[in-house]
Amino acid sequence: MKNFLTMFSTHAAMCCLLAGCGSDTPESSSSAGASAEGDACTLLTAAEITAVTGITPDEAERANPGLNNCQWPAPGAFVPVVYIGLSYGTAKSWDDYRQYMIENDYGDPEEGGEHIDIGRFGHYMPDSAMIQVQTEQNLLITLRVRGGDKAQIIDLANKAATRLR
Repeated sequence: MKNFLTMFSTHAAMCCLLAGCGSDTPESSSSAGASAEGDACTLLTAAEITAVTGITPDEAERANPGLNNCQWPAPGAFVPVVYIGLSYGTAKSWDDYRQYMIENDYGDPEEGGEHIDIGRFGHYMPDSAMIQVQTEQNLLITLRVRGGDKAQIIDLANKAATRLR
């Protein structure tokens, strides 16, 4: 459990840095500004989560007040079944994203995951069952699914991205 939380926290910090949290530039404003573009808690439904994970989650809740993110807890569990965050993205392409990750010592995303053709681009990380999707609306969706396989996580990410259109 401790290893999972450490890995999840590291990925969450990486997502925040990549999305420009705390930056003053308009393009990379904090995810709180993204709420006009969509609400993370409306990007997935409990039925969709149940179909993927086999777990009927509790009601959606804000994971971190002030940020545009949401989680669906599992009954009686410490770790949520699904976590989703929505923020403004800063990378214009897979190559920009990859360069940023390497330059900031997060490693080459192609070594710790794989490039996925979803939205403008996506990055699937199998070790953490997480995907990041840079949408055409210049929003970054970060989705972590406990109990889902790659195809199921990509399916949920596509559903979330579609709801932003």
